[in-house]
Amino acid sequence: GTALVTTPGTTPDSTTGSTSTGTDSSDSTGKRPAEPIAPSTEKAGKGGTLELVDDAVRIGMLLTVDKDHVYDVNSNGIFDGNENMTADEAIRRGYTHISTMFRTVDNNHFLRNEAIAALAALIQTFDAAAGTDKPFLVEGYTAASADVTSSFVTGNVLKLRIFENDATYGLNYNGFKVSLNGEMVTYDKWFEATAAKYGFIYEGLVGDENNAAGQLRYVGTIHSSGIKEAGSLTAYIDAIKAGTITYAVVGEDTWKLSYVKFSQSDSIGHYTVVLVGENATYTISGDNKEGLIVAVKVENAQ
Repeated sequence: GTALVTTPGTTPDSTTGSTSTGTDSSDSTGKRPAEPIAPSTEKAGKGGTLELVDDAVRIGMLLTVDKDHVYDVNSNGIFDGNENMTADEAIRRGYTHISTMFRTVDNNHFLRNEAIAALAALIQTFDAAAGTDKPFLVEGYTAASADVTSSFVTGNVLKLRIFENDATYGLNYNGFKVSLNGEMVTYDKWFEATAAKYGFIYEGLVGDENNAAGQLRYVGTIHSSGIKEAGSLTAYIDAIKAGTITYAVVGEDTWKLSYVKFSQSDSIGHYTVVLVGENATYTISGDNKEGLIVAVKVENAQ
């Protein structure tokens, strides 16, 4: 069971399943939108070969979590070490607005470091478009409400509300709008259009009209626009498996996308060998099912 990932000498275009980053936000407020954070990547060595054990299927930002694919946070230990950030830690690191981010929930709510950094950039851009600082609330993973069938246990899913004042909050306002490319749109529509540029899937509004929160999932900028175009994480992964989505374009960088099914058995356990290319820049995520989504930067790939 050896699985190889190679990149043919072809150029991505609209017919080969390329994806690009999302809608930009224009504003006339004088505030500066934030740039998306760079993708979190790794560098291969001289051989360009990775040997991955079966835990790799349950690690990454593209995990399917539902009743058929549970994710036991206690067994998988996703919040070990420096992989997560509480409100207090975020404040110490100086992220804009983090002190208000958790203001009505306790500090036992967690997001992964990369997700919260990307969220800070997204909110800074929202403030630039809105023309004022809006206090906001985020609800993330909490051990008290852990559910092994909910994507919140990945540490990349959150609920977001924007506060106009103490009595008015949510994303589904009547009368509150924000500028998007010269047009005034609802907050909900702004996040729907803009989130992918910052590495998020916008999963829509949850809750009733007067208490609505926008649910976001951080997947990173390599994958976010492709998932948005495919319609769901499942459809995106299925399209990579089928070869109908083969590239992702992020700024000036192109990434070759492949799906690698994990080896089923070996005398010393489960493992799969992935060839990404000598000195390649790559990122890999498991799908919490049976394989890996591999993205290799084209200029470095074999």
